[in-house]
Amino acid sequence: MPNFVSGAMDSAQAREFLSRADAHLEIAFQPIFGLQTGALYGVEALTRGAQALGFENPMALFDVADQLGVLAELEARQMEAAVRKIADLNTPSTPHLFINLDTRLLLSSMSIIERLEAALQRVERPRRLVTVELSERHDKSQETIVADRIREIRKRGFMLALDDFGVGVSDMRSLHDFDIDVMKIDRFFIDGLARDRRKRFLVGRMIELAHLLGQNVLCEGVECAEDLRVCQELGSDLAQGYFLGRPEIEPTRVRIDPVRAEERRDAGPRATDAALAEALQNIKPLSLRAPLSEAVVRFRSLDHPPHCPVVGDHGEPVGVICEGELRRFAYSPFGLDLLNNPSEPVRVSDFLRRYPLATIDTDPIRLAALLADTDCDGIVITNGGLYEGFLPAAALVRLAHAENLAAAQDANPLTRLPGNRVISDFLESACADEGERAFCYFDFDNFKPFNDVYGFQTGDRAIAMFSEILKSTFQAEGTAVCHIGGDDFFVGAFAEPGRDLRDRFTESVIAARRRFGLNAESLFTPQDRAAGGVMATDRAGVACFFPLLSCSAGVIFAEAGAQFSRDEFAVEIADVKKRAKAAKEGLALTELGVGRRVVSELASAAPAAERRPELPLSAAC
Repeated sequence: MPNFVSGAMDSAQAREFLSRADAHLEIAFQPIFGLQTGALYGVEALTRGAQALGFENPMALFDVADQLGVLAELEARQMEAAVRKIADLNTPSTPHLFINLDTRLLLSSMSIIERLEAALQRVERPRRLVTVELSERHDKSQETIVADRIREIRKRGFMLALDDFGVGVSDMRSLHDFDIDVMKIDRFFIDGLARDRRKRFLVGRMIELAHLLGQNVLCEGVECAEDLRVCQELGSDLAQGYFLGRPEIEPTRVRIDPVRAEERRDAGPRATDAALAEALQNIKPLSLRAPLSEAVVRFRSLDHPPHCPVVGDHGEPVGVICEGELRRFAYSPFGLDLLNNPSEPVRVSDFLRRYPLATIDTDPIRLAALLADTDCDGIVITNGGLYEGFLPAAALVRLAHAENLAAAQDANPLTRLPGNRVISDFLESACADEGERAFCYFDFDNFKPFNDVYGFQTGDRAIAMFSEILKSTFQAEGTAVCHIGGDDFFVGAFAEPGRDLRDRFTESVIAARRRFGLNAESLFTPQDRAAGGVMATDRAGVACFFPLLSCSAGVIFAEAGAQFSRDEFAVEIADVKKRAKAAKEGLALTELGVGRRVVSELASAAPAAERRPELPLSAAC
């Protein structure tokens, strides 16, 4: 075949290049699914056949087209082919078409977009069902003229997606500058997501950021059921990848089977979400296809709120229209006439505002923090990725207040640590998590005789002292420090990105026990400290000698992938607590692995001269 890279780049060579491209290039569609519904949401148009022309991949093909001066023509022909092909796609609903845009083409004119518009008009397909993807490759979006033209694309009714988010140098700048509809998280973060807690942490934060900005999230490169499930659990709206469907040349071969039911996230609200569900305004959403005059008619009604959520064809929220921005139409005698003027059509998308998105099971306090970072008067609530209702700011304040009050009521009045309610929520998350997890049950040793001798006020001082030690020792994100009651405490932790959970948790358990043992000595008289304990009666009424205060620690480590139920965990934690109390050093360990259970009592390797020798847990594992 001719060498298109070297030699003179004359018009004949360019024509031959385009002719061969027309003969060999084809459009393949890769399906994109709604993660919570399992329905086909859209397809991404991908160029195939570059290798038949002697190129390693389509990117190399388009780079040579740019050198030959025919990039705009080649891109336009590929876009037109994608539009013709999707018009013939036989699916139950009309899917969105995702098209990649080389921003180099916007340096000279908007001709590439005009060609796309003309192709859509020929097949009578609306622009709002086309998503233009902006990529970091050959990124020109920060050049003023290109940035203006990207905004113009949005104004013309197209949706915008930010491709390969998380690996580009200008991702955050693009989020700020452009009205992005879809954040596509790069496949690097999705590959192995179920096994990598650091990736889960980062992807979770990306999804939160996108939803704060009112954007949908698409996870790229989903190649296994485990990663798909984590994407669903983290709240991603969309996904594509080989597990869901490979790019196909023939439209009829595009996989449109729903995501298997056992892999779906349960989108139904839990009992704990009843207060939030009751506080929702069940405003009937406006379709993105509806005429703007419908919104005006609604706002003229006295009982309609000053905001109207807008949804796309699949029921997914795309924004909110506010009454204030339609005032000149709503309260003008000729307002509806202006909106219905065919010569100057006004679209719903022209008045859309991005509002924060949150699922119906989101904690109200978290929602309040989400809203505090915006100038919006409420949050759009979703259920299973679809619009559920609108939560006004005033209702959210009441919910957050009630949540704070419930937390205060659950907290122990002496230590101000949360109690069983937080423990229950933490265990629910821990049982569902597949990363590393660690738990510890702390219980004082010799507390009853100490309380009998020194009185309950001094006993309370010991309990308050230990609670402060736990608060200052266990500070990592994702750690729950709780007071079960009396002299019993619970600590649970998830793996923290960039740090080893086992070592960190082990060090903290050892440090908390050591600090308490040393500080508790100050509660005894000099005589009892010198004697190493107190004389008191045991539970049978027999006078005995009891050592100084210390605490036992029963530790459970669950390795990544280990599965257990709440009931199974209750049995294990009770067992490890009992063994810790009986162990010479007051420490015991249970390790929950994938299909196995390891039990260890921890022997001492500390110098014999120490009063209460300690041994790091990891030494016996």
